[in-house]
Amino acid sequence: MKKTPFITFSLLLIALLFSCRGSQQDKLVGDWERIPFTEPTEVKNYWRFYSGDAIEIFTLDNDVLVGDTLKYTYSIDGKTFSIFGDGGYDAAAGDIRGKYWVDELNDSYLKLTKTDHPVDPSGNNWGDSVEVYAYLRIELAKR
Repeated sequence: MKKTPFITFSLLLIALLFSCRGSQQDKLVGDWERIPFTEPTEVKNYWRFYSGDAIEIFTLDNDVLVGDTLKYTYSIDGKTFSIFGDGGYDAAAGDIRGKYWVDELNDSYLKLTKTDHPVDPSGNNWGDSVEVYAYLRIELAKR
């Protein structure tokens, strides 16, 4: 008899924890504009999150697509956000792939701080080959 309230409470707690992941991902779905740390221009960088794990990053200059659309996958779990993708990684070039700390995520803003370089399939950290810190700050506003 004494176990029933404990089991019920445990099941409710587990359901609550699993529902949080869905709500984080639901907040991400849609188009986000990257907030530049310089003077605003007509060139805008957008991140389009899809339900599941797909993300597209593209740039518009006066509503005209500039360059290629980058396609990656992402995951979010609590305060950890990761971006994955194929191809060579250049830590010094500000490559966005890697692990981030979620500073803020709500219906209007997403603020991320990069904490680690991505890991290649052989298990090596791509950032280990150069003396470069993982720091990269990204701020996005929902559009």
